[in-house]
Amino acid sequence: MGARRRFFVAGLSTLLVLGYAFIVGADAAVVRAAVMGGLALFAVTLGRRTNGLNSLALVAAAMAFSNPYFLWDVSFQLSFMATLGLVLFAGPFSAAFSGAIGRWWGAGTAARYPAQ
Repeated sequence: MGARRRFFVAGLSTLLVLGYAFIVGADAAVVRAAVMGGLALFAVTLGRRTNGLNSLALVAAAMAFSNPYFLWDVSFQLSFMATLGLVLFAGPFSAAFSGAIGRWWGAGTAARYPAQ
């Protein structure tokens, strides 16, 4: 796929995700997910790896700057803490359960528990 087409598809996808976020109400958790998804898509389009911790910090700072009352919104806090748990602990949990129990239990199941 050519570079122009790749950027067009990424831009269109980002617009669709942001449009969906506003259609469902633009709650703090939805906005966080949409912006982080857009950042990840942009990085992949440029051929770079994403860093979940940096993306989460950037989105948190941007959302707090745009509306400081987000910091006291429970959905904002829970969404960020769950995402932080996934970013920090999904890799170690998957690695820990990749042995014999991982074949039986599945790495996808092990990756869900850091969010809890």
